[in-house]
Amino acid sequence: MRVNLLQRFNVMTNDAGEAALCKCLTYVCSSINSKVMLALVDSRATYNFVRVVIARKLGLSLSHTNSILKTVNLEASDSYGLVKEATLCMDRWMGSRHFLAFNLDDFEVNLGNEFLKKAKV
Repeated sequence: MRVNLLQRFNVMTNDAGEAALCKCLTYVCSSINSKVMLALVDSRATYNFVRVVIARKLGLSLSHTNSILKTVNLEASDSYGLVKEATLCMDRWMGSRHFLAFNLDDFEVNLGNEFLKKAKV
């Protein structure tokens, strides 16, 4: 039996067997450049985002971009750069994706519609 990638979302539990994350958000265990981390899957986001601190920690090169991110209840902020072709892996799926680097406060990695369309999820 083949398990669809979307069927594997939200199946993570902690040592006590309790749900490790909020059930209202969709997470997936992924790796970027061989570093395992949780990524938020947000179908309302247009692009993929990575926290700038994580991008630097992973050694991802940032190229200049004029992108601005505006979120609810916060001022618009400039991008720290564009990560081009970062290797993203989830279970048996593997591909290269672009990420915009910002000072994200809640999540290390956000996967948006760009990921969903390219990965044919």
